[in-house]
Amino acid sequence: MSRRFRASGGLLPLLAPEGLNALVNTTQAAGIAGVSVAAISKWKDRGLIEPSGLDERGRPLYRPADIAKAERQTRKRNWTR
Repeated sequence: MSRRFRASGGLLPLLAPEGLNALVNTTQAAGIAGVSVAAISKWKDRGLIEPSGLDERGRPLYRPADIAKAERQTRKRNWTR
């Protein structure tokens, strides 16, 4: 596991009592999937992932299980610009 992944807080939501039902922000979602924050936004724009909630400032929150599903779909489709 890379230092970047651990530093981004990628594992913390999975170890929380809520586990896979925890809601994570876009930065944490990127850490979990091992992609950039921009990639998460692109997945949202393409309909691969939908926010499961909003934080107190109206920013999207995602479930780790949905993040993993979107990441698998991107590997299968080989997206291009």
